[in-house]
Amino acid sequence: MKKLISLVIMLVLRVRYRITVNGLKELKSRTQDNRPVLFLPNHQALIDPVIVMSLLYNTFTPRPLADEKQAGHPLAKYLMDMVNAIFIPDLNVSSRDVKEQVFAGIEEVVASLKRGENVLMYPAGRISRGHLEVIGANSGAVSVIHGVPEVRVVLLRIRGLWGSRFSRARGLPSLLGDVGKLLFRVLANGLLFMPRRPVYIDIIEPDDFPLGGDKKIMNRYLEDFYNTDPDRNTEIPPYW
Repeated sequence: MKKLISLVIMLVLRVRYRITVNGLKELKSRTQDNRPVLFLPNHQALIDPVIVMSLLYNTFTPRPLADEKQAGHPLAKYLMDMVNAIFIPDLNVSSRDVKEQVFAGIEEVVASLKRGENVLMYPAGRISRGHLEVIGANSGAVSVIHGVPEVRVVLLRIRGLWGSRFSRARGLPSLLGDVGKLLFRVLANGLLFMPRRPVYIDIIEPDDFPLGGDKKIMNRYLEDFYNTDPDRNTEIPPYW
């Protein structure tokens, strides 16, 4: 059932997105390495976790680290439960309880990796506010890597989504708030003729990742990787 839902989601995504992936076949070929994998993508838009999970789920079944605010919709909650997501609270809220819940989420990521499970998390902790990925002083990914030194770190560089309706380039986005409008546009375009947004994803397991580095070194490495050939603000017309 899970694989069927994953296939359906992938087919639906192909209606709007023309996705080009580099490095996935090479990653799948490394079956001899049984260490847990920590997937670290940049976060251009609310839709990119859906795209990434559709690519990785059937082979790696990663547990995504998810903002519990985005799981308020029943459909989103169902999908998050299906993939056994690890929830963390809204990072924009500052309180002792929120910080404790964030720490608990990070501890669950570490525990999950130590059990041999794979995990998908976003080092920036939120979708980008500009065309460049800024991680700053965030320490979640650093804490996880230091807690599981044997982990395989796989980086994903996503380009093409900055400027989409799910990015902050067009204001505060909502993943499921405009479902009716999106379905109308798909039907109005005759299903197969809707203009598709090109999306490029590079998947790399770097040999030179600074596993033993401090927060500053590790975050700078990630920012340099994500911001190679940065996106422009690109809008794709909704109708053919």
